[in-house]
Amino acid sequence: MNKNEILAKSRQENMNDDECQKKRRTDQDAFSVWGYIIMSFIFIVLKLIQREPLEDVLSILWCGVATGFLYGAIHTKEKISVIATVAGYLLALLFLCKYCMEMF
Repeated sequence: MNKNEILAKSRQENMNDDECQKKRRTDQDAFSVWGYIIMSFIFIVLKLIQREPLEDVLSILWCGVATGFLYGAIHTKEKISVIATVAGYLLALLFLCKYCMEMF
């Protein structure tokens, strides 16, 4: 294989994404989670000040945590990720049910 064939093959393999773009996207996703967490805690503080129930925000937070662990569980198959995923979704469901029961 000559130099041009190697370069053409490399370009074809990396046509969809290159490593720099993959890393930037991963970092961007990880960074964006902080906005979600900070905003959730602001809502929690406001709800505590107003003496309102927190179950709606807590269910959203636990769902986000569980979904993060779900990604890890799918890709690594680690037992701790599977357990954390199940626990997180159960807590999210518990808080959602409690919130719905308070509404009706």
